[in-house]
Amino acid sequence: NPKDRRSNWWGYSQDTEPSVNVLKDRLIMTFDMSYGEPQHSPTEGKRPKRYHVEGVGLLSWEGSMNYSWYAIANIDYVKKIIKENERMQGNRRRNQETIYNQIKVRVEDLDEVVNVQNAIKDMGFQTYSLNDQMVEMQKTSRVIQAVLGGIGAISLLVAALGITNTMVMSIYERTKEIGIMKVLGCLLKDIKNMFLIESGLIGFIGGIVGGVFSIGASVLLNKFLAPALMGRMGYGVQVDKISIIPSWLLLAVVVFSTFVGLISGYSPARRAMKLTALTAIRTE
Repeated sequence: NPKDRRSNWWGYSQDTEPSVNVLKDRLIMTFDMSYGEPQHSPTEGKRPKRYHVEGVGLLSWEGSMNYSWYAIANIDYVKKIIKENERMQGNRRRNQETIYNQIKVRVEDLDEVVNVQNAIKDMGFQTYSLNDQMVEMQKTSRVIQAVLGGIGAISLLVAALGITNTMVMSIYERTKEIGIMKVLGCLLKDIKNMFLIESGLIGFIGGIVGGVFSIGASVLLNKFLAPALMGRMGYGVQVDKISIIPSWLLLAVVVFSTFVGLISGYSPARRAMKLTALTAIRTE
């Protein structure tokens, strides 16, 4: 911009407004790094020609920062002005081949990205895609899942032992009640089912409480940790969620915790069923 010839950068993450409006302000493009400033020392060749350009749109910052800071123009026009610049600079560049420092390849199918990368590497070129970054993130995610899975397994074992201990204590406290039920003709199967239902309810309630806490923790992670984590990593990508709990997983947690409760209460329930009525009634 002729009105603002400062050599600076601006990004969407900054709090200040950009100094140039590329859609309204007058823009000049040259083939040197002077940013429109006059050169104080003579340079090889003639003074670069100025090209007046007009901005017609802005690339969205959301989705990927790899393209949002580029200036994209018609390739035929770019080739034309490159040739004009070469003619103005003399013959020193006329015989040089056009070299591209990078090529963007768009793959229609996400599953074919790795195959396309491997094919390009076989040609002797270096490649990079967001898939490389995703692979590293998946490795990190698997490590985190393994650690959390280990913690969850230990917690599950402790919970199962806790339910078993609770049911054993419940049988001790209700031994005389069990004896009275047997004297009155209660079926052994009904006594066992009574304690199994109690242990299953403990697991069911525990699963619901755990699911509620998990949802709360997920909301807090997405609200506070996601923006801070993505900002620190410098991706420049808007990420709404880093923790997602599908509904089927919550249902599976409740069902599995109920099943664990039933398994944990099975042994105490059989013990209650095998108590003799006389021994149970005599217990103080």
